[in-house]
Amino acid sequence: MATAYQNARDVFNTYFAGSKGHLDTMDDYENPDTGEVYHDGAHFMRLALDIQFLSVLEYFACHITGENQTFKEAGEKLNEAIEKLHLKWREEGMDTVRPFDAPGMSLTLQAMIYAKRYNYKRLKSVDSPVQTMVDELYHRSKENLEDEYLHSIVQDSTRTFRQHVLDQEYREPSTYTPYFSTNIVALYGASLALDSYLITHQQNNDKSSAPADYPLYGRIEEIGYYIKAMNYNHQVEGREGKVGGGESSSRRNEIHAGYNSWVAWSIAQMAFGLVYPPSIADDNDSVFFSESREMQDGFTATYYRSNKTVPFIYDRNGTIMDGGNAVGYLYPMVFAETAGSDSFLPWLDEAVYAYCEREQIGSPFKDAIVRICEIDHDTTGSFFHRALTGLTMGMLRGLTFSC
Repeated sequence: MATAYQNARDVFNTYFAGSKGHLDTMDDYENPDTGEVYHDGAHFMRLALDIQFLSVLEYFACHITGENQTFKEAGEKLNEAIEKLHLKWREEGMDTVRPFDAPGMSLTLQAMIYAKRYNYKRLKSVDSPVQTMVDELYHRSKENLEDEYLHSIVQDSTRTFRQHVLDQEYREPSTYTPYFSTNIVALYGASLALDSYLITHQQNNDKSSAPADYPLYGRIEEIGYYIKAMNYNHQVEGREGKVGGGESSSRRNEIHAGYNSWVAWSIAQMAFGLVYPPSIADDNDSVFFSESREMQDGFTATYYRSNKTVPFIYDRNGTIMDGGNAVGYLYPMVFAETAGSDSFLPWLDEAVYAYCEREQIGSPFKDAIVRICEIDHDTTGSFFHRALTGLTMGMLRGLTFSC
């Protein structure tokens, strides 16, 4: 048992600190099936999640625990990661990418929001203008996402993303396949909510503003209610939540544990665009927070049927499309937990710990969220980066992991 910060420090020391070089593994992405190495949107997504983790860890080491060594080393890696992300976006051409084709741009905006709120004054501003990089990535990603949401026509449709959201149109009627992956729009709504709460409310207005004062308050609300409207009962045993993505061959027509964990994570964050509690660690009485918890209940219910969380389930009849156990993919969902008062995180810790024991992953003396990082920290990062997000959210929410 350890706090989120203690586990985050452990993961940092194992994979980031000194010459460990986790950030260097993001220079190339290897397809685990074909061995092909290529440059793709995965770089932006993973580097952005690294930055979120390093941002919150550096802040906690500086202001909460006072651990100078971790504070110094995390700060160095944070600057390095922002420089890498800025360079990759410059090479790619930020204005040439469709922001909703992949999650990287929304996660970049979120990462820059954390950096502006928690680390900005301590970022490099002389030899390498990291502060300027943060400002540029923040403004350009926000503008590009807005333009995509308002003006881009959805593939195989004649309408914009916003038009589909406002009319709560999710599936193409004749084929019953989704127009687009829910998690993409959800991550955008979450980004706006974080911008509203952390930047506009806390930083710019010294906690004196109201949610409706944020210029895009209505957009957070419309995206959140769009996500909420997509719920359904899965084999009447519990709500698994929204279809978040899946195999391209079937037009994202599955429940995907990893994608859905991001949807649940995102709608919990959107709660902070509707209701401003005193702290991000405090409970939130928005309906969006309750929705995220119902999605937790859905995954718990389906897990108990087979003692595993399958990566893909066909969403119309529950047919399992792929075996394996992806229960570790659910760690981003802990953002909807409140310290000392909820049961999802203890359940998740026990399920992941049991999985690690069966598969002989990691040391039994470490918490489950640390153990699953060993699975793919140097390849695809599917477990690693969802665990990293769980630790980031755990620090913000003041959580302790049970095993």
